[in-house]
Amino acid sequence: MERFVVVGQGSDYGAVRWNDLKKMENAVYLEAPFVSNNAVSDTLCHAHASFTVNNCIPLPCKRIWKKKYSLNKVAIHPGDHYFIIFTDIALARYDVKYVAEYKKRHSNVTLVLMINNAMYLREKLLKNHLQHMDLIYSFSEKDAGDYKFLFQPDIYSEINPEDAPEIQSDLFFAGNANDRVDLLNDLGRYMLDHSVNAHIYVQNTKDKDKKVPEGIHYNEWLSYATIMDENLHTNCILEVVGDRYTGMTLRTVEALCFKKKLLTNNYTIEHMPFYDPRFIHIFKKENLESIDLEFIKKRETVTYNYDNEYSPIVFCKRVQMDFEEGKRYVLG
Repeated sequence: MERFVVVGQGSDYGAVRWNDLKKMENAVYLEAPFVSNNAVSDTLCHAHASFTVNNCIPLPCKRIWKKKYSLNKVAIHPGDHYFIIFTDIALARYDVKYVAEYKKRHSNVTLVLMINNAMYLREKLLKNHLQHMDLIYSFSEKDAGDYKFLFQPDIYSEINPEDAPEIQSDLFFAGNANDRVDLLNDLGRYMLDHSVNAHIYVQNTKDKDKKVPEGIHYNEWLSYATIMDENLHTNCILEVVGDRYTGMTLRTVEALCFKKKLLTNNYTIEHMPFYDPRFIHIFKKENLESIDLEFIKKRETVTYNYDNEYSPIVFCKRVQMDFEEGKRYVLG
């Protein structure tokens, strides 16, 4: 029997993304890469696996935490075939030697990686793990081509929003400042100046970059449950990508699943199968004046040509099919 085990990243939005796995009798979702069992060891373990630190200096001896790996909880039966699917955030926290030994120890296991972030943000953390993966998928078509991965648009489980929810904002965004803080500040100012009821939340913003405090909520953390509620009750979702970012982001999939308009600077969206200019407006950061404010404010029924194609159930079926067809990742 084919079985699927997904090692999640330990976040509430990750659980929402993979929630459809509950409909599969042969699938298990591990919410986090580590098992939480002791406050002190948990803190030390997460500090040792810190992305911020390891992006600068890869810390050695991560194997000391292998007893905390959630994958150890899964019994591997010799009569079944297992697809172990790591998210990029989860795999980056696993010791490379552990992964290599795990693969060697279980001949009936296929290791799969689903990358939901741009490789320029993850390459340092993942480069030593890639050689042990049998199948690798990326949400970015450009990264898939550059690194010889398989292209897989982002994953998100089915959402059944309430009928005709009350609209409470014209525009909503939540995300990290990263390399887009200047553009987010410009957008916040533009929306404020044009009386757009925009709920814009920008995390991890340095004090020097907090330039529009009257129009942007800086460093106010939102749970993913709150983000989903904002998505449900906004008229339009804002997506802002950095200059090197390509592919479909979480904001795009949310717009599809929540049936919301999308305002984005991601020009590649024009080539995606669900693109509909009635509900998706593309802007250029050099010309914010071209943004159609009426598009943002006008209340109307949004319908995309989307039928849950990005569900993890569909993805698992694809993984099995790709494996049976002999597709394998080869380190380029």
